[in-house]
Amino acid sequence: MDERDVITTPRAVKNQLKTLRKDREKELQKPIVEVIKESYEILPTDRALTRLDRLPTLGDSNFLLAITKKNDIYVVVPRVKGMFSGHHLSDEWPAEKLSIERTINITKDMKLESSLKIERMIPPFARSDYRLDKLNKDDVKHYIVANDEVFSNVYSELASSQGFINYVNDEVNGYFERKENLQKQVTNASTTEEFNQKVELLKEMNAYNEDIVRLMWESAKQEQ
Repeated sequence: MDERDVITTPRAVKNQLKTLRKDREKELQKPIVEVIKESYEILPTDRALTRLDRLPTLGDSNFLLAITKKNDIYVVVPRVKGMFSGHHLSDEWPAEKLSIERTINITKDMKLESSLKIERMIPPFARSDYRLDKLNKDDVKHYIVANDEVFSNVYSELASSQGFINYVNDEVNGYFERKENLQKQVTNASTTEEFNQKVELLKEMNAYNEDIVRLMWESAKQEQ
């Protein structure tokens, strides 16, 4: 008897389906956090911090996932190290919590096919002054690089949301206004101690994408 006939007999198909269903149930019992960790790259914390250490810009969707110590999953967006605005403190990530569900189907060619359904957990009637969530950096257990189509779509939605637009405006305005203020304080310093102190603070404000973002910021100010 041909091997293909053996595999496709009703009994063989039934047994294979039984095995696949057991495998599917076993996989569905796995926590979503474990699925994410197995499916995507876990980024060391120092590399994650370096990757996110930049001024945010409109249209930027190069974000990371963060898994907390409580196994919640967030999208975290770029932020200059040590920066703070009126809404987020310096030890907080601007972030958005995700709800993730997993489905596993048995395909016609008798294989398991897994997919994720992802929803951004935002207020149902978010107002124009909506702000991103706050995630304390000490609460993050893992940073994850997830740039496939499913997560890229989520990042794009977030990048075009009013919450992200508000955050970019707050952060960029705060950065350059603070820097301009420090430069004035350096010029007007009355003592060597005050001068050195302000110079050191200025040295810390060295976002690697500052030059291009400044051009965008100044252009936007002229159009207002």
